[in-house]
Amino acid sequence: MLPLFSGSALNLPGYIGLPAAQALVRAGHIVHGLARTLAKAKLLAADENTWIRLIPTLDAVISAISADPNVLLATIEKVDKAAQETRPAGAPLPSYIWTSGTWIQGDGMHEIRIVRRTAVNGIVVRPALIYGRNFAILFKCTSEGRVVWPGTLAGRYTLVHIDDVADLRSWSGKIFDAASPTTESVDELLQKLVRVIASTALVRPYLANALLGWTVKKQGLTDGLETYYAAWLASLSA
Repeated sequence: MLPLFSGSALNLPGYIGLPAAQALVRAGHIVHGLARTLAKAKLLAADENTWIRLIPTLDAVISAISADPNVLLATIEKVDKAAQETRPAGAPLPSYIWTSGTWIQGDGMHEIRIVRRTAVNGIVVRPALIYGRNFAILFKCTSEGRVVWPGTLAGRYTLVHIDDVADLRSWSGKIFDAASPTTESVDELLQKLVRVIASTALVRPYLANALLGWTVKKQGLTDGLETYYAAWLASLSA
């Protein structure tokens, strides 16, 4: 039986936050959501001004709100301060999991400041180029009859499906690269994209695999392009 988990997902309706929260709910955990806009907050029935009061009861906070260093540090400072002031004596430290955003490796100094916290277990997850669900980075212009991509031909992409990112269970005090163990050809992807619709950093998730046994389960972007393009089209009317 899974231990009961109570967590808060910051920017729960977002591209990373929503699948992460859904994965936790499927596993039987309790998730509180926070949105950046009132419109999205109403969808979640979440009060964006009161999430800090939940810190005494939470096992973890998952932050997917911003790659901006000022926002990042201000948020974790709030959580760290609340944990020090409100957690019962002897209570285990809550985890603070920050995702750097798709295809953003982050600022090493800021990441170190997260994993070296004393009142929370700081964890950093660095997703590669994320695809799946309402993935629009390639499909929007393609659906308008043109393929435009500011990349380098003959290069290769380091990718990861959004559901695989959501399934990553992390260890405290670590920085993980969330990525498929193989890269995909830029040329092959763009050529297939044209058929479907009529500078690359090499990252390997060895640490996550070695410590956690985490592996990607979803079909690659190029091989599953028809499926992922159809999913994006469906998301437009959802």
